[in-house]
Amino acid sequence: MSSEVYRLINQKSNYQASLGSLQNELNVLSEKRARLETAKRDLEGSIQTGNQTKQGFVSIVVEKSEWAGFKEKEYENLFNEIAIDKLNSFINMLQEVCDGLTGTIASIGNSIENKQSDIVYVQKQISVTDSQIANEKKKGVTE
Repeated sequence: MSSEVYRLINQKSNYQASLGSLQNELNVLSEKRARLETAKRDLEGSIQTGNQTKQGFVSIVVEKSEWAGFKEKEYENLFNEIAIDKLNSFINMLQEVCDGLTGTIASIGNSIENKQSDIVYVQKQISVTDSQIANEKKKGVTE
């Protein structure tokens, strides 16, 4: 075999190593995205629960004011206002984290698309190199 065939075979081996590396990176990114999507769904569930709890405190204000005395009503409403305010702060913080996860998931999605494009490119390069090897071998037989 000619030195050109050896060079092409070496080039193909390098492409195959790159392909394996890209596929591993793609698998890692896909796994990270799946874990982040699960975390985001869990967080969205917590936000929904927080909103339901907050709504419970809002209704307590109405219900208690119907039967409580003035002083009791005043303390109860103050407690509920504080609880609602704290829940709002907590829910807003959870929403910010959720929004951050959404951005991270989108970024990982872009990285996955880029890796997939890289994989397609390297696969084409392997195919081209295979054709070049075959052509070089044919040249060697006819010479």
